[in-house]
Amino acid sequence: MKRIIKKGLVLMICLLLLSGCWDQKSIQDIHYVTTFAVDYKEGKYIVYVQLIDFAGVAKQEMKPTTPSRSYIGHNSGKTITEAINNLYKTAQQRLFLGHVHTFILTENALKQDINDIIDSAFRNNFIRYSSNFFVTKKPIDELFKITGFFNLSPMYSELHFPDEVYRNRSFIRPITIQEFIAQYREAAATTIVPSITWNAKDWKDN
Repeated sequence: MKRIIKKGLVLMICLLLLSGCWDQKSIQDIHYVTTFAVDYKEGKYIVYVQLIDFAGVAKQEMKPTTPSRSYIGHNSGKTITEAINNLYKTAQQRLFLGHVHTFILTENALKQDINDIIDSAFRNNFIRYSSNFFVTKKPIDELFKITGFFNLSPMYSELHFPDEVYRNRSFIRPITIQEFIAQYREAAATTIVPSITWNAKDWKDN
């Protein structure tokens, strides 16, 4: 009888030590941010994020017949951290920044304290330093509306994969955030940052 009780106690202790999945989150319950941008107007930072449906990114036998949807969110604050927290308040589900492919600054933001912007944006350790880095003169929300050809996801655009365009025409080399920081903080170096824009003249649907 004592052996049975001992075995039962050991079994209960083992069950208590086992890890569980009580806090497991399904991928459909999380919004994945793929592009992160910062603007500066009237003394406030404006943070923009782009959400992409990854169902449209998965490989398919045929091209999609309907355009892939994306959502653009933005909010402002006296600091970038405050702007991000304000954006969290209005999100429908949890926002995850671990899939950010591209980081963009407007010209107005570029004139502010770059070190402060970088430190604030990367304080949560989710955004990768290997993300693409761009500057733009255009409105961020308009830039985020660009989609890929043939109804493909916005992931199939120069905004996320600039290396593909660079292979076609090796004129302006894409850089990562890590490369930008290394050059920017080097006193004897000149930092060259690619500027991204769009036009509605060269390519037309149908």
